[in-house]
Amino acid sequence: MKNQQNHFILRGLRSIRKVTKFSEVSILRNGLLFVFIASLASFIAAQEEAGSLPALDVETLYSPLSSEPVHGETAANLLKELKDKHYSGIIFDDNFSSIIFDKYLDNLDGSKLYLLKNDIDEIALYRYRLDDTLQAGSVEPGFAIYNIYYKRLLERLIYAV
Repeated sequence: MKNQQNHFILRGLRSIRKVTKFSEVSILRNGLLFVFIASLASFIAAQEEAGSLPALDVETLYSPLSSEPVHGETAANLLKELKDKHYSGIIFDDNFSSIIFDKYLDNLDGSKLYLLKNDIDEIALYRYRLDDTLQAGSVEPGFAIYNIYYKRLLERLIYAV
């Protein structure tokens, strides 16, 4: 009799376990179904919203930077101060200009991901002129180089998207 009671108790426990496992599976399945439906709804809403967004285009996003008079004045004053007061006596010549040019390009595109060879060839005309333009109070070459870099950066980002 005791054996029979134990058998019924064990059977009851097994049934409860099966129901519990079934409930856990059911809850998990319903939860996953909910997440899937919510994700699908978000995706559909994003697609509808994306349809109203303008297409990514370099020409619409690109707006070149330009210098202001204060930039050139500051550059000229800085070079004068460096020439007159720096302890090592900096000489502003074509060699200085070439070093500044290389460092500027390295700071902009050190990993060489954005600027193309024809861009480098185009801006190479500034290599030995930076000293003269900076002393004259013009920072236009720096802005011209940056604008080429910025345009290439936008092109790469749009391509990646």
